[in-house]
Amino acid sequence: MSDTDSFIEEVSEEVRRDRLYKVLRKYAWVGILAVVTIVGGTTYLEFQKAQARTEAEALGTAIIKALDISNSKERAEELRKVEVSNLEARAIVAMLLAAEEISLENYEAASAI
Repeated sequence: MSDTDSFIEEVSEEVRRDRLYKVLRKYAWVGILAVVTIVGGTTYLEFQKAQARTEAEALGTAIIKALDISNSKERAEELRKVEVSNLEARAIVAMLLAAEEISLENYEAASAI
């Protein structure tokens, strides 16, 4: 009687294993797609962060380079050449340029900026 029970348990276990493998084969693509989506999304976000950081560093370097010039007129010209892509940075560069125009006593240009 115990041989019959162990045989039935073995067969039941094999049937369960076959069902599990069948389900895995049928729906494995969902898991793979989820992993690929998560990895792809994370990669995209990290790329965007790195790109924003690089742009900010380039802008900061350009501003520092312009502010290191000792002549106020040349400093104002260099600040005009700084290319800015976002509005916040554009406002900062405009304020720095306006301050340079004020130091040059060019009040009309400073108010226009």
